[in-house]
Amino acid sequence: MKAVKKLMQGYITLTVSLLILIITVRLFELLYISNAYDLPPHSYKYELLGFLYDLVFLLKIASCLLIPYAILYLAKPLVARWFFIIAATTIILISVALAFYFGTAKIPLGADLFGYSFTEMSSTTKSSGAMNLVSILILIQFVILSLFVLIRLKLPAISDYVLYASYVLFAFIFIFGSFGNARLKNEFSSFTAGNKAGFLIESIRNKYIVNISDNQVAGDAPPATEKIPGYDFVYTSKAYPFLHKNKTTDVLSPFFNKKKEPPTIVILIVESLGRAYSGNDAYLGSFTPFLDSLSQHSLYWENMLSTSGRTFSVLPSILGSLPFGEKGFCEMGDKMPPCQSLISLLKPYHYNSAFYYGGDANFDQMALFLKRQQIDKIIDKTGFGPSDEKLPAKANGFSWGYGDKAIFKKYLSDISTRPAGPRLDIILTLSMHDPFLIKEQDLYNLKFDKRLASLNLSADKKDYNKLYKAQFATMLYFDDALRSLIKEYSKRSDFDNTIFIITGDHRMPEIPISSQIDRFHVPLVIWSPMIRKPQMIKSVSTHFDILPSLTAFLHENYQMNFPASVPWVGHGLDMQPSFRNIHAYPLMRNKNELMDYMSGEYFLSGSDLYQISSKLDIEPITNDDKLNKLKNQFNIFKKMNIRATTSQHVWPDSLLYIK
Repeated sequence: MKAVKKLMQGYITLTVSLLILIITVRLFELLYISNAYDLPPHSYKYELLGFLYDLVFLLKIASCLLIPYAILYLAKPLVARWFFIIAATTIILISVALAFYFGTAKIPLGADLFGYSFTEMSSTTKSSGAMNLVSILILIQFVILSLFVLIRLKLPAISDYVLYASYVLFAFIFIFGSFGNARLKNEFSSFTAGNKAGFLIESIRNKYIVNISDNQVAGDAPPATEKIPGYDFVYTSKAYPFLHKNKTTDVLSPFFNKKKEPPTIVILIVESLGRAYSGNDAYLGSFTPFLDSLSQHSLYWENMLSTSGRTFSVLPSILGSLPFGEKGFCEMGDKMPPCQSLISLLKPYHYNSAFYYGGDANFDQMALFLKRQQIDKIIDKTGFGPSDEKLPAKANGFSWGYGDKAIFKKYLSDISTRPAGPRLDIILTLSMHDPFLIKEQDLYNLKFDKRLASLNLSADKKDYNKLYKAQFATMLYFDDALRSLIKEYSKRSDFDNTIFIITGDHRMPEIPISSQIDRFHVPLVIWSPMIRKPQMIKSVSTHFDILPSLTAFLHENYQMNFPASVPWVGHGLDMQPSFRNIHAYPLMRNKNELMDYMSGEYFLSGSDLYQISSKLDIEPITNDDKLNKLKNQFNIFKKMNIRATTSQHVWPDSLLYIK
């Protein structure tokens, strides 16, 4: 009994030491990270609230470490003590690093950590500049502080009552406690208040332990009685899970004047173009005035959703309406299942295809995906010359590549060298990406000031936007580049027979995200000289829906035939002008994080249920029946997703043009 009492006396002392250090990390977030990384002014309220979540995290960690500590203590007390000191110091070191990450990315790091290669993580770290000499020195100081507090702190003798209470508390927290994640109405507020290390641990736990069955290929097919809205699948263990009849209706033709020859299609994917800051009613004010004017003469979807919160899924989703796999379709690399995309589907109709990007096309395995579709040409940063304008480098010398004006210039010069006939051109921009450095920075800073002054925003909202001048300046830079692109392209002979499809790959996370669905909220603009009837569309669609509608349009107007059965996740764009959502789709926050699902007017994020309203606002609701229904639908999607991709059962060989 004396040994147990002495064990707990020492353990409580170490636990109090760790609490002091965790509080110090929170103070570091409050006093340094919030200011150095331009968190919103109201963030301090949630940082203060975060002390409560830090206490929850401390108790959970202490309860988990108690068992191995006790085992080691019974063998050799000194070994147990140093086990705790090393574990606690590691936790503090990771917590500080995660605080830096949160300051830069404005979202906490989760299980997506394991979705990126070392090269990709290295590039992202260099671009953010988070790991510099100052941050390294701060990390070293925290290590020294941790060792000092953990070794030197002594507490007076603890009464038996406190010891008995601690036994009960640690046991209860070990069984029922969480790791300090916050559940507040606003997503960014939840991220700010929550313990960053706790978020990482909980994310990994949910991904690899709690939902481990979702990451395995189920031996049995889902029951035939379970249905996902809009799908008519045949659930057999040997079937291709997503395969269904291609019944997409042509909804685009009524808005176009048909030309005799098949159109050239230009798909412009804009890095980080979110609806929060693009469009007439953008809640941060619109910083894309030219795109806004273009949308007045276009088919414009106000409530389009990207399929992920990062770039990794944009090509498979837009070009192929493909499932995610575990970490993203492209991330399967050489194990990527054989499939069709718009590139291969248009091959028999003599379309020449090309991809243009100012960065490294190998990032996110984009080049591999495109080559497997037998794209005719890829131009990335290796295809630019000395006269092309590279994005300014950070102090550490890192630059992602070439800016939007350089990309568009390269594109315009290159298409003149391509074969005659219809083209499929895919352009991915780069400038609206951390670290948000552009040529003519001073000019676009002034344009930001002028644009902000012209917007009908409250004084508080304008002050808020000023915190992110660099980000907004890149939007204005892109918008000017787009204006020049359209102006120059309009001089071409094929201009009158070209369709431009413009959308964002995801919303920019470096400007704090307001809600769980906000990260996916992007505009979609389909513009062409052939459009005879512009339409503003408030109904919800996703990137999954672009391919089905585009192929239906080409089939109806140009006698192009496509497979009668397809494994497309999407069903087609909804043209309803008023707000509604007829779709049911999964959305993937980051690689490794398939956590969100929408169905009709409801949105499932983790275990939380929300109701969707116009402008894609969401409100938390309590409805166990609806919650369970969406969870069941989502679980079916997850099982289909993994079964199809790991078993290579996406497209049957008999339907593939390219094998």
